[in-house]
Amino acid sequence: MRSRTTSGLVLAGLLLFTTGSPSFGRDSVKPASKVVAAPAIQLRLAKLDDLIGDLRYVVKKLGREEEGKQFEEMLKARTGPKGLEGVDTKKPIGLVGTVAKQLDKSEVLFLLPIADEKTFMAFLDNFDLKPKKETDGSYSMSLENVPFPVLFRFANGYLYGTLKFTATTTLAAADKLPKPDDALGTGTGILSLAMNLDSVPVALRKAVIPAAALHLGNLKDQEIPGATEKQKELRDAALDEVMRVTKQIIEDGASIKAQFDLDRKSDAFGFGMHLAGPRGSGLAKDIQSLGARTSLGPAILGKDSVMGGYINLPIPATFRKLLDPVIDELFEKASKDQEDAVKDLLKPSLDALKPTLKADSIAMAADFRGPAKSGKYSIVASVLMTKGEALEKAIKDLLAKIPADAREAIETDVAKAEGVNIHRVIPKDLDAHTVELFGKEKVFVALSKDALFMTAGDAGLDRMKTALAAKPATGKLLHLQLAASKVVILGNKPKEMKEAIAKAFGEKEGDKMSLTLDGGDKLDLRLSMDLAVIKLAFLLGDQPKEK
Repeated sequence: MRSRTTSGLVLAGLLLFTTGSPSFGRDSVKPASKVVAAPAIQLRLAKLDDLIGDLRYVVKKLGREEEGKQFEEMLKARTGPKGLEGVDTKKPIGLVGTVAKQLDKSEVLFLLPIADEKTFMAFLDNFDLKPKKETDGSYSMSLENVPFPVLFRFANGYLYGTLKFTATTTLAAADKLPKPDDALGTGTGILSLAMNLDSVPVALRKAVIPAAALHLGNLKDQEIPGATEKQKELRDAALDEVMRVTKQIIEDGASIKAQFDLDRKSDAFGFGMHLAGPRGSGLAKDIQSLGARTSLGPAILGKDSVMGGYINLPIPATFRKLLDPVIDELFEKASKDQEDAVKDLLKPSLDALKPTLKADSIAMAADFRGPAKSGKYSIVASVLMTKGEALEKAIKDLLAKIPADAREAIETDVAKAEGVNIHRVIPKDLDAHTVELFGKEKVFVALSKDALFMTAGDAGLDRMKTALAAKPATGKLLHLQLAASKVVILGNKPKEMKEAIAKAFGEKEGDKMSLTLDGGDKLDLRLSMDLAVIKLAFLLGDQPKEK
């Protein structure tokens, strides 16, 4: 007989998960066994056949077949050579939870698809488990290392299980249990999780707010070494904004969903998470305001990008109000120790820079590209500016007043495009690695009325002209992208890197990673990664470390 301990993988191990799982409910909630829509928590695992198929597919793609075989052997050792006998491997597994006003009325249900009840009961018997049949037709049993008895019942082609947290905990009759599709939803990912905070009783939700406020209040009480009063006020304002958003999420009853995916057609792994508020709520309106933002970011990213990204975020008015005095204070401190003559020289330029630092949003983009036909790389970047032409004039006036040898590395008005002057900076003392990557090309800078542009490396001037001609486009709040094979080749072990890249990618282009954050109907965070990138990470990790 196999021990009770190993049987935990079959049923108790999954039921144990429920003891640490959050569960939520509605104000008018009935016991979870009667709820058929929008439970507070829904956890859904793909059907076992798909999970096993995905596992085998991934380990083969990653070149880790041996580790995959070892894992399957471990599962067989714990579940028997025939696997989970009696379990329907063509249906999803999941968990559903609700919370009532009276917490002891809340329930967590685990759903395991069953193909044959008798076979499954015999399977439990093989593990020396002897479920006791209760008068209501449900079963109960005790498991080693599980502090509460397990209750379960067969219905709708599933085993519905829970833990008997109290003496009065029972399972509803079979015809009162939620249908599997109602309980688990209809996700398509490997794993999906939904938390519906509007299904939590309002009183219970509001009870969380004082604890959050207390924690943030404690952070406010912490000293910041060397910080001024204005900087402390700014820190407190940031914490207040965090508290405001936290309170809004809780009180409005946000919906939080996450999902892991594997797309075999594109050989990509994905993770998505989104936050949404009920229609018409303050949270929904705030998230909606973050959608459809325009910037130069999307236009700055090139087709030959090695890595790049952009950010385009608004700054809350309450935070902005306290940030402006801190900026003034920092400028004042920076010039305090300077000689009067230096202060007079720098003041016009610093004053021209302040409107940008005090703008109501931040938008910047950068792209590292290559290699070009020359074998060299380049950089293109932009930053949103306010009155950029005024800053350009102030800098030119400054250059005219400083000694010639101090400005010899800067050449103004070397070209013009789109009505904007282009200036050249000649860097000195470049190290060999930098020259190898970018060549001895100059750095070009341009200031339009609403943006600062910078290019460096291969064909820098041509890239500057292209950047100046770029038009703002609708984009994300945040977008980051990476071509892994091109990045690692820049390391200090090119031979080993090239060998690992050849094994990971072969002739394919599947080396992309991206991370995005966007607003609109929901606040949406997405991560996408080609499987070959994970394979490359394994290959690099397998390389012997230098002594």
